[in-house]
Amino acid sequence: MKKLYNDKLNYMTVSPVDDYSVEKLRDIYRPPKILEMCKEIRTFKKTEKQVNTYKGVFLTDNTVNPRIFIQGEAGSGKTTFLAKLALDWCEGVHGSSASDKSKIIFADFDALQCYEYVFHITLRKSVNQCDVYTMIKEQIIDRIYSEKDRKKAYELVSKIMKHQRCLVLLDGLDEWTGSDDQHNLPTLVVDHNNCVMLITTRPWKLAEGKVKHSDIDALLQLEGINEPFELSKIILSRLVDKEELEIKYTAFTLYVEKQKLEELLSSPMMLSAIVCAYADGKELKGSKCEIYILLVESLFKKANSYKCTFEQPLFPCFTQTEYIQPNMENLNRLAEMAFHLLFLNERANSIVFSIKELRKFKIDVIKNFALQSGILTAQPTASALRSSSSFMFIHLSMQEFLAAYHIARNTNLIDGIISIYLNRNPKAYLDIAQVFIFLCGLDVSCAEKLSSMMDERDALNGLYSGCHKMLNEIILAGLREANANGYSDIALKLSHFYFDNNNIIDLHKIWKNNAANAILLHVHIDDMKPLENQRISPGNDECASQITFDLHSCLELRGLMLYGRCILGKDSASVGTLEFPVCIILNIADPTQCTELPPVLPSIEYIELTRVTCSCTWLRSLLSMMLTRNCYISCWLDGCHLTACGEGEVNSSYTTGRIGLIVYPNKSISISLTNDNPGLWEILHGLSIKSLSLAGWGDSGCRVNHEKSFSQTIASLSKLETLDIEMNELTPCLWEAVHGLNIKSLSLSGFWKRTGIDVKHTVSMAKTLASLIHLETLSIDVEHESPGLWEAFHGQNIKSLSLSGVRKSSGIDVKHAETFSQSLSSLTQLETLTLHVHTYIALQVPQSLKYLNIYSDTMLPSKVRELVDSLAIYTHSIGLKLEFGCASSIDPPERILVQEYIPFQQKLAARKNVAMKRFRIYELPDSAGCAMSVRDIDDVDDADSDILEDDVYKRFAKYIDGYKINRISILIEISRVSIS
Repeated sequence: MKKLYNDKLNYMTVSPVDDYSVEKLRDIYRPPKILEMCKEIRTFKKTEKQVNTYKGVFLTDNTVNPRIFIQGEAGSGKTTFLAKLALDWCEGVHGSSASDKSKIIFADFDALQCYEYVFHITLRKSVNQCDVYTMIKEQIIDRIYSEKDRKKAYELVSKIMKHQRCLVLLDGLDEWTGSDDQHNLPTLVVDHNNCVMLITTRPWKLAEGKVKHSDIDALLQLEGINEPFELSKIILSRLVDKEELEIKYTAFTLYVEKQKLEELLSSPMMLSAIVCAYADGKELKGSKCEIYILLVESLFKKANSYKCTFEQPLFPCFTQTEYIQPNMENLNRLAEMAFHLLFLNERANSIVFSIKELRKFKIDVIKNFALQSGILTAQPTASALRSSSSFMFIHLSMQEFLAAYHIARNTNLIDGIISIYLNRNPKAYLDIAQVFIFLCGLDVSCAEKLSSMMDERDALNGLYSGCHKMLNEIILAGLREANANGYSDIALKLSHFYFDNNNIIDLHKIWKNNAANAILLHVHIDDMKPLENQRISPGNDECASQITFDLHSCLELRGLMLYGRCILGKDSASVGTLEFPVCIILNIADPTQCTELPPVLPSIEYIELTRVTCSCTWLRSLLSMMLTRNCYISCWLDGCHLTACGEGEVNSSYTTGRIGLIVYPNKSISISLTNDNPGLWEILHGLSIKSLSLAGWGDSGCRVNHEKSFSQTIASLSKLETLDIEMNELTPCLWEAVHGLNIKSLSLSGFWKRTGIDVKHTVSMAKTLASLIHLETLSIDVEHESPGLWEAFHGQNIKSLSLSGVRKSSGIDVKHAETFSQSLSSLTQLETLTLHVHTYIALQVPQSLKYLNIYSDTMLPSKVRELVDSLAIYTHSIGLKLEFGCASSIDPPERILVQEYIPFQQKLAARKNVAMKRFRIYELPDSAGCAMSVRDIDDVDDADSDILEDDVYKRFAKYIDGYKINRISILIEISRVSIS
């Protein structure tokens, strides 16, 4: 096997067009740049962590990954990497004696020696074959052993794969198809589960979703060569005299910089073509079409050396060619076949095809030309009946280039065959990425139409999808290809934008044509000078000092995500500055001055701002817009730099912590924050907010450090009807801010982790409550009750009162029951009363009360008797809901059997003025049980039993269940009938 690999894999061509210019792989190989990919929800995200060892490829946290995928674009070096890996395994622990820098990276040959055997498989040679063992037999064993010895060899390989750890290298998943839709990966039988599979593919193959994430144990991104200029020098050394090497190499590096070819050099195939062309005196300008037509020309030259130039070239890349024009008929036939194989044939026959396809497209007539030129290659096909050959293009990317050329000559194919092809599966648009990029360099109008069709299908993936970012890169590559071929006014379609330091100039050109239809805008700029010295489209010398995004034209935008200290949010009141390379413009009329706001961002759903600089007026405009939408919108701020209203100067600014702003319909807004600042209150000042909720973040409630600003802002909210504040302590500042408001509902609670409100300033509270003449609903979480607290409620005109204890702890421990009861009876307008108490207490309630909900942590059976007897006092209709724990103590738990409470159900049912709606027992399982049982006593009318399950009830139930205490739920209606 090692001899086979040394014969088969040890040599590679220096020139992509000269099969006779070969060198030992080790002599010219340079390590690849491989990055780890981390698994996230629905996608994989590229990290900055580079993999430099074989151990890093195979292991994650010292655990072997059974299935490892390496993805990389066409010509990025995937095949060469697997070939080098197989050769390194052949070398053993000591490795090669070559003394080059490549030994520093991927030099841990010992990591390969834990595999007894390495099986190197080319997947495009096994299309329709799913079983890996069969592939090994056909591609390896059959090439090593004669027919009479193969049977024993098969059995031996099977035993080896069953009992020993082996490594299977599967090259080119994107060029392979299974036997049916159920087989999306080559498979190993269960007996061979000791084998590790390392699979290479283009990214689109994984993005289309047919390979499950559960089948991917590790994913790596191969981005080309780690040190491309080193490889350039090595190849150049094989093409020029030794004495001229340094001069030529220096000139080459300057040429690459001038023509902006650096990015193309990362691809070994592109690098080889660029270096060889340069050595031959042909200077390229960064166009892939130009490079591929050069490859085609070099291949055609082998079969027909007659020269002729174009008087009027079909496409810009044909201009300098000499060997294309004499062979146009052959080119057109090959291109037609390349297209139909990719877009019409089943995937199984699109890459590797038979003589039948050659005859169909009349390539059999020029077969010798195609094979002699090298644009097609052939290999024997095993057959028991007759010898035959299968054919393929020299490289899949060559087939894609020819297909694009055919589309450019036959533009009607876009609406016909290609449209049908794209409808085959939801991700089909991703696997034609290279065809699209080539098309951008050939025919702009065709590319524009195809981009629209691709984007239309991409948008079906929802707002957040890894496919959006892939299409973003594809469309961007298409723009650069068009620019490199002299097409500066191309209008490609894109609706999901991902801007970063490396693409902002080029991608912004696409944005200008698509802003009105953009769905997602994601900008991540951390470099203060991203517009300097970055790679932009080849042939494009445009420079910019600042990139601006005007959000007024973004009628379809649903997601806005801005990250980075280099982004400025600007409005008409902000002072302009070129200090920030990226500017986001948003102008909305002041809602206090204008009753009808213009429809800005009418489709927005989600906003995220991280380390962004903006004025308070800009953020205020954004919030104003959110309130006018009358729908759910979330906005998250983290570490943003707020400048004072209308100034935009650093010396009068505030930095936010983490703030969450969620807007609901009917002008309701919920704000979560760590620490406040004047900028936040300035933003909210005077807005048309009807419902405001202020809460803390993490382990703390809302902390008001800037009391004056807070008070002024709360007082300015003239439309406010509902106020909900989650705070550690109710300070005079709060009561001052709330005093005299026209609110109808007020809710006060402690932060959600542990405590309720510690009301220390009951006098201020009483004065403020008395000033709220429109208040109808009051809800308070109480940590410590006191006579002053209960007296503060006395005589209020509220209609609904909810009092509960600590959110994740017990109910209120009422020690001043008489004062409490007297205050309740004074609430003559009260209709609904909800209480969560630690122990049940008898209450005097006003005659106005219609609904009474009592949740008691503990309740003795005797207290249930008291309740039954107390029903005689109710001479008006009232709905009573009683929930209690069957215990005399919670901590420590002192449980009471549920049977002791059941007799009282009959006594309640016997009351003439009582209609029993529910008597339900929630009984926790014993040690053998696994779930709580729920049973009702006797027949009950339970149709409306869940209507009153409010937040207080849910917290009570969770608290009682946490101590594994049974509980009982009673729901009754008391009529006006007198029982005296």
